Amino acid sequence: MKKHSLLLLVIACLLFSFSLSAQSPQPNWWVANGTVNTIVQSGNTVYLGGDFNMLGPNAPNGTAVDGATGVPNLSFAKPNNFVRTAVPDGSGGWYIGGDFTEVGGQARNRLARINSDGTLHAWNPNAGSSVSAMAIAGSTVYVGGAFTSIGGQARFRLAAIDATTGTATAWNPNASGTVSAIAVSGSTVYAGGAFTTIGGQTRNRLAA
Repeated sequence: MKKHSLLLLVIACLLFSFSLSAQSPQPNWWVANGTVNTIVQSGNTVYLGGDFNMLGPNAPNGTAVDGATGVPNLSFAKPNNFVRTAVPDGSGGWYIGGDFTEVGGQARNRLARINSDGTLHAWNPNAGSSVSAMAIAGSTVYVGGAFTSIGGQARFRLAAIDATTGTATAWNPNASGTVSAIAVSGSTVYAGGAFTTIGGQTRNRLAA
């Protein structure tokens, strides 16, 4: 028998309330990293056994974690796919980018803003494909990725988005390949990726 082939855990004060009439599981109930073979409930305690060796909160693709306690914020609006980049919004929340098309059950194509309380902000630039990098400077969010449209405009893989409205600014460097890294210093934007031209000039994979 494997060392962890049968791991019986006691989860105190958690109620398994997937009622007979429910058709959706509780979004914040814990998950296991292996097969669960048996479940028994006694009062407010649920006993589990199976092939897992770790059990924890259901927080796929992204969540906020308390820096002191390590406890995740389970009310954080959950993306439905990978988050590849995140930057603070300066108000306790976050701008996030990645491969997701929904956050917290609402449509958000590859870019979203999460409020400080974990709820979804109305900001919605609607990127046409994956977002790999972000940097914020003042009222502008610089975004890089594989997209060819964002913020209501055609923008090839690198764009500047208004941090409040989510619309694309006039800045349009037009990278020929994916942009996977961005940094901003003063008025200079640094970009790295798989491009060979940017801003109408030859720049192999790195530009400023």
